[in-house]
Amino acid sequence: MKKLTLAYMLAIATLSGVALAAQGKPIASADRARNIRFDIAILDEGGGVPPVTRNVSLIVGTTRHGSSRSLVRVPVDSRDVSNPLIATLRSRLNELERDRGRLGDRYGERHPEYQKALTQIDDLKRQLALETTKASARSAEYKDAPPMMPLHVDVGAPGKGVVLTPDGKISAQVAVEYQPYSPGMAVQPGSVHALADAYFDSGRRMVIAQTADALTERRTTIEVTATILK
Repeated sequence: MKKLTLAYMLAIATLSGVALAAQGKPIASADRARNIRFDIAILDEGGGVPPVTRNVSLIVGTTRHGSSRSLVRVPVDSRDVSNPLIATLRSRLNELERDRGRLGDRYGERHPEYQKALTQIDDLKRQLALETTKASARSAEYKDAPPMMPLHVDVGAPGKGVVLTPDGKISAQVAVEYQPYSPGMAVQPGSVHALADAYFDSGRRMVIAQTADALTERRTTIEVTATILK
């Protein structure tokens, strides 16, 4: 039997490591034991209300997996004070009141245009009172137990974790469960569940999911930036 030389044994070990990497398996060597930071950015926009941004960051080692669990309690006041419909109605009411004053000075209070403006003002006041009552009811409903909006993130597939490929890419599975919330919307968008198993370039942002709620016209975009830490 031939004696195995040290060089021969090292060559066999190197070839075995390359074969494992080609199969998508982690390479068990010290230079591959690295930490990777995952920055997850979530943007909600559209639907006639201001955009909302949420951010989560996780540091995960190669062949490991990480997770984040959070429940955000929605402040009651924000549901009513920033209600865009009430703000629009109040602005429109102020405009009509100014128009009514100008029409009265120009035509008098018995003129049809003046009477038409009075009717519009009365209708708008009734609508404003109705929306204000709805907002107050929602505040009372959530006063004792404001709603909890989940944001859950998982990085790394079970049994595999996060893998560095021979060409320097980051192979990882990223799962996000998120409940959008927009202050002032009577109907909230549906929850978002995204799962991406992808190759990431270190330091480069990638969009892994985009959704749109047909009822509220609210759009959600989820971006992931994976960065190999030195």
